[in-house]
Parts: sequence; structure tokens; C-alpha cells
Amino acid sequence: MTGLFLPARRLATGAFLLALLAASALAQLTTGTINGMVTDPSGAAIPGANIIVKNVETGTSRNTISGESGRYEVSNLQPGSYEISASLPGFQTSVRSGVTLSVGQNAVVNHALQVGEVSTTVEVTGEAPVVETTTATVTYLVDESRVEELPLRDRDLTQLAFLQPGVIKSPAGRGVFSGMGDKLTVAGARQTQNLYLLDGVSNTDLSNNPQGASGSYTGAETVKEFQVITNNYSAEYQSAAGGIISAVTKSGTNTLHGSGFWTTRNSRLDANSWSNNRQGLHKRDFSRNQFGGSLGGPIIRDQDILLRKLRRVSREEF
Repeated sequence: MTGLFLPARRLATGAFLLALLAASALAQLTTGTINGMVTDPSGAAIPGANIIVKNVETGTSRNTISGESGRYEVSNLQPGSYEISASLPGFQTSVRSGVTLSVGQNAVVNHALQVGEVSTTVEVTGEAPVVETTTATVTYLVDESRVEELPLRDRDLTQLAFLQPGVIKSPAGRGVFSGMGDKLTVAGARQTQNLYLLDGVSNTDLSNNPQGASGSYTGAETVKEFQVITNNYSAEYQSAAGGIISAVTKSGTNTLHGSGFWTTRNSRLDANSWSNNRQGLHKRDFSRNQFGGSLGGPIIRDQDILLRKLRRVSREEF
């Protein structure tokens, strides 16, 4: 029985690790990357520096070591605010805080270590450069502040995509699979050639609209931000002749948080139409109210503790 149990246990662990690898590959569509270079005061590369990338909202952290050329890279990071530290015996610890990582972004954060004690910390607060210098992919980000603060008719996020260069509104066509929502055309491509992704999974229905009962891009309370990719798609994205709209949902943090909204459309705030005025008719009565909210919080605090335990179990199994 023992001889049969151990292979079965290893097989189950292998299947679990394979699922983690598949999730990691899928996560490339919804995450970002932080990379950079570690140098000394003369500008020479420093290999072997310990790099810690910490998400200040969830408490999770990732570790890596700078290579022979002084470069480091940490991929598959959830969008959010990060703190990156670099340390090496004989040098002061360098900390870069206030770095906001968005979906699909490849943020370059360099460290220049000064000679001194490791216990001495040099902290620099500032955003990562917004100019993308590591890829030729043409993208435009609709960040969290725009999703939350800009007024949206029917709570349709498609309206925010129209604010990006090269994206114009295309009225819904006619036919069985035309859909009810407004379509968009990107860089001159047809309105049926776009791809919608939600957390890396295709969210496009038969009418080439994002899936939803109203045919519109709903979810302003659950979507954190989304990216409009218009040209030079990288290999991890599915094939699409038009644009790719990749959205990520909000993630829980170590603190309880939530939001609420109430929007109203009322004929008292509308002007009468030209045709009604010409015929001496009054405007039609109309009233519509939409309200809702969201609530989020931690399921497991400091998730990196759980991940470290899972990695330790996997090493012990093999």
C-alpha cells in the first residue's frame, strides 16, 4: 500500500504544480513586471544583490538576485503599489517606494547603491517612468481613477475606451449576432475583430461585444483598470485583427474596503427635442435610477505566507 500511495501522492503534487504553471502563464495577460539594474557609485554593475519586491496593499513579497550584469526582473505581479529594495553587504540598502504598477506594464526601477552599512537605508519615493521602453506594443491604460470617477451612461466601460487614440465608436449593426451594445473600431479594423479579456480569459460573445445581458461592458465596481492594446501585440495575447481590451478585476487587500454608487437620469434635466418643439409637443417623462456597491477584504492576510508554505510542500514532495 505504501508503494502505491507515494507515486499517487507525487502524481497529485505534480498535477498541482502543473496547474500553478498554467495559472502563471495565464497571469502574464493580467499582470505587470518590474525590472531594473543595480549599480555602484561609479555606475558599474553589482551582481548578487538581494532584491525584494513588496506589494504594500496586500503585504505579499517576491525575492530575486541581480545577475552578472546587475540586472533583475520580477514578473507576474498584480497591479498595485509596490516597494522595491536592494541590499548587499558593504552597501547601504536602497528602497524605492510609491511605484504604481498597472496591467501589462513593464516598469523599470533602477538602484544605485552607496557604500556604507546595510543597516543604513536610502529611500526614494516616486513613480516608475510612464514611457514604455521595453516593448514595441502600443497600449493605452484606463486607470482606476478614471473607472471610478468619470460618469458613465448605463455604467458601460466601453465609453472609456473611446477616449483612447485610434478608437472610435461604431453603432451596433443589424442581424442575429449584432448585439445591443455600442461597438468600437480600433485603428481602422472592423468592429467585429476586437477581443475582450477579463482576468486573462476571453470575455467576447458571438456579437463581438463583452459578455453581458445588456451587450455593454459593465462592471465599473469590480474592474480595477483595463488596457486598450492597438498594435504590435506580444506573443501571449490571442490573435485579433482589431484591438484587445484587457481588464483586471479588483483584488482584496489586508484592509476592508468598499464603494457605493447611485446614478439617476431624469427628464427634468433634459431639453426637449427639436422635433417636439416644432410640433408643439412636450418632452416625454423619463426616470431611471441605478444603484449598487462593492465590498472587498482579505480572505487570507499576507498571502505570501501561504505561497511559501505551498512551495515548501512541493519541494518536500520531490
